[in-house]
Amino acid sequence: MKKKIVGLILLSVAFCCQHVFAQGVKDIRINEVLVYNDSSCTDNFGVRSGWIELYNTGKATAKLGGCYITNDPSNPKKYRIPKSEVNANVAPGGYMLLYAYNEPTRSAFHVSFFLDDTSFLGNDMAFLAIYDQSGIELIDSITYKVSVQMPDMSFGRIEGDYAKDKGTFGNLIIERRPPMQILPKATPAAVNNIVEEKTRSELQAERDPHGVVITITSMSVVFFLLFVVAMVFMGTGKYFKKQNKKKEAPQPVAKAAVAETVAAVDADNSEELAAIATALHLYYGDLHEEEPTGFYPHRVANHPSAWENKSLIFKKSPIRK
Repeated sequence: MKKKIVGLILLSVAFCCQHVFAQGVKDIRINEVLVYNDSSCTDNFGVRSGWIELYNTGKATAKLGGCYITNDPSNPKKYRIPKSEVNANVAPGGYMLLYAYNEPTRSAFHVSFFLDDTSFLGNDMAFLAIYDQSGIELIDSITYKVSVQMPDMSFGRIEGDYAKDKGTFGNLIIERRPPMQILPKATPAAVNNIVEEKTRSELQAERDPHGVVITITSMSVVFFLLFVVAMVFMGTGKYFKKQNKKKEAPQPVAKAAVAETVAAVDADNSEELAAIATALHLYYGDLHEEEPTGFYPHRVANHPSAWENKSLIFKKSPIRK
């Protein structure tokens, strides 16, 4: 009983692994092809030849060991990628290059045919396909016209554009993908840039070759920022000046308090002031009477000297008559 359970578990695991493995392989697409190579990349032997770029569109690593590449619709198993090749795994979003100049013994990535062979389809048309490890299930295929191929001008698809439908070519029923496009330059093992986007600096250089606009714009920005900074400093200075003036200014005294203080002073000194004023008036007007005691003040006729002035403060004996 236990052996049966273990056997079922092993079969389930093997089935799941096989399913994941097959799913990864089904995500492989023929992404770019260069038929005539004059100045593009070379292989490990320094040979420039036509090449095929495979691209993994899935989310899992695709193990291409054991898969088949062919240019003959009637022979799906024309070239088999060695199953033991450890470098035949393509990561998600990764690429693989296969060199096509009929030297399959050089490495696992050298196929046994040329890319300009039109003998199988005729009418100047060539065929290229990739099959799974069984050699039965078609993963991806393309057809292309050989006479229009130019040296170092590859054709390929934009990454992400891989919708497919069924199509026919003569008596063949093949899976037809969106048509390949001639690329502005070959991009082996890299993203196919159909249109090269210009940077903002390049676009600005085209609009303003002499740099007049950018100069005026930059200087305007600089002067505007300087003006803003100057206004900030001026406003800050005025604000602090006002604050300092407020601190230094005397505190205003209420008018009512001043009036009360003056009235209080007047009330306290009014009698004394009146007595002093009367005494001075009598003294300077010679209206005072001689006292019977013979002690009376008299005016000094001349201006006294400094010593005489001091002598005036001495006490005099009263004059008796």
